[in-house]
Amino acid sequence: MLTTGRTDCEARDRGRSRGFTLLELLIVISIIGILFGSGVWALAGMGRDIRFKGDARKVSDKITHAQNVAIAQNRRVGVRISLTPSRRWKLIILDSKDNVFDNEDDDEVGDALVFKQTKFAGEQEIVLSPEGSMEYCSSNPLVLLDTTERNDPWRIALKMYKGGGTVKVGPLERPAPESVQPEGTNVTSGAATNAASGSARAER
Repeated sequence: MLTTGRTDCEARDRGRSRGFTLLELLIVISIIGILFGSGVWALAGMGRDIRFKGDARKVSDKITHAQNVAIAQNRRVGVRISLTPSRRWKLIILDSKDNVFDNEDDDEVGDALVFKQTKFAGEQEIVLSPEGSMEYCSSNPLVLLDTTERNDPWRIALKMYKGGGTVKVGPLERPAPESVQPEGTNVTSGAATNAASGSARAER
């Protein structure tokens, strides 16, 4: 009988050692929650980084494509970035056809590039000569903004070089929130119709 009692006690002890207390379960669940939340936050930041830098490269590629079209067609080609009625920014390439813009015969080249989250300080206009150099740009550098996180805005500047018509994508910057210009404060209109008068601006 004594042997049987001892065996029963040992079995109960082993059963207790295999269990978890409520406190232990809560601690484990809390740690899993923290790790999961950190992972989601990191993935969200990574997705924002990839998207924003990708948009900067797309703008650079569009300007390069416009330069190639200007050289191939031997006439002025423009790049315009404007705000749509739905408050999204759109980039288009315009073939002047006759080296004069805004006279109702401009032809849009390729598909428009619409940005879902990336913004610009204002409307932008670039004119490329038949030789591929930049005759005009409304601002230099061309600044892209990401303000999806209001307390952590991002900025990428595209530096444009007049002679070669080339674009250099700058590094990702994180300026102070108060230093970011409100959307659409730098608006230009019809700048490409008088590209010669703005040629010096492309040298800035």
